[in-house]
Amino acid sequence: AACSSAGRNECFVPAGTPQLEDAALYAGSAADLLIELAERHAGALEVYAIAAFSPIAAAIEGSSERLEILRRGIRALYIQGQCRIEDDRLRPDFAAFNLAEDTHAAEVVFESLQDAVPFRILGKHAAYQVSLLRSDFAAWDRFLGSDEMTQSAKENMNVFRKGNPDKFYELYPIPEQYRNDEEWFQHMNEFSHPYDPLLLLSAFRPGIFEESTCGTSAILQKHTTIGNTADAPGVRDARLAQATLCELIGQGVRAIAASGGPPGEQSSHL
Repeated sequence: AACSSAGRNECFVPAGTPQLEDAALYAGSAADLLIELAERHAGALEVYAIAAFSPIAAAIEGSSERLEILRRGIRALYIQGQCRIEDDRLRPDFAAFNLAEDTHAAEVVFESLQDAVPFRILGKHAAYQVSLLRSDFAAWDRFLGSDEMTQSAKENMNVFRKGNPDKFYELYPIPEQYRNDEEWFQHMNEFSHPYDPLLLLSAFRPGIFEESTCGTSAILQKHTTIGNTADAPGVRDARLAQATLCELIGQGVRAIAASGGPPGEQSSHL
């Protein structure tokens, strides 16, 4: 919503941006917000971890009192990634990007919370079952009257393609003769394996998925995984998962289009 740079004392605020007291914003750190919400919604807070675990670990490491607030306050921790089981304990699998981004934080969260908080883990093998297609993005573009969704997908995938080409072409098998800067995108039909959206979908549309329990011990039996291994991908109906995601995303895009476009197209200079 706003930005600043070295040597400048102003920021650009999109038109219609609410004042802080009226906005869904928080003036403190993510760790402080997590503690505040865990106290306010004790026993009912659900946390969705779709990036590095750094803020959660920071909340845990603040003090033993803060740790207990989290252990009592969080009803479930949803994790996009994979886990391993060692000595009747869950361990983070650092093959998962989110967990590898801050390995120390992932280890702190797993070790500190698993005794008290149920983990709901959705891994890459579930995401590989579901694809969002070029035609899906084209449909959302029609709602907006632009190619913004398709171009955004291209830009994000190009970062992946350049950063890890071997993995990219393993997941998106473009014919070898087109694996160049000019032609790669023209020969893609699958645009996304939607890791993070599927994690959210697993919470709100659980019937689409098949959970696996992590073990029979008192600790492990409270935790579940979806798609943690290739032999248990955990998606009952990939087409239904895709259709449901497309409809939900489409609802959001239509709402943006009906409002006249994304906020921030007009800016006020403060």
